[in-house]
Amino acid sequence: YEIEAGAYLEYQLADPVTVSGGYAYVPNYEDGDLTSREHRLRQQVAVTVGEIAGGEVEVRGRLEQRFRDDGDDTGWRLRARIAWDRPLGGEDAPTLK
Repeated sequence: YEIEAGAYLEYQLADPVTVSGGYAYVPNYEDGDLTSREHRLRQQVAVTVGEIAGGEVEVRGRLEQRFRDDGDDTGWRLRARIAWDRPLGGEDAPTLK
């Protein structure tokens, strides 16, 4: 199993476009023993593309560089996501995701 802890800095370029970057620390364990540590640098762009059925649709692309303490190379990962968020009421109400 693994635990992930990290942080992002986010900046809204325009109304529908947000860019962000950050870092995540990911230690991996087996039977309670630490087996490896991974450091991930992340950059992403998210764009709200419209509304469907009362909810916002967002498309996100994320690029990660992954460094492990038990290796000397860099792993690269490109991740895409499409999300739909619909408020279930007023401003303080829960959101269906």
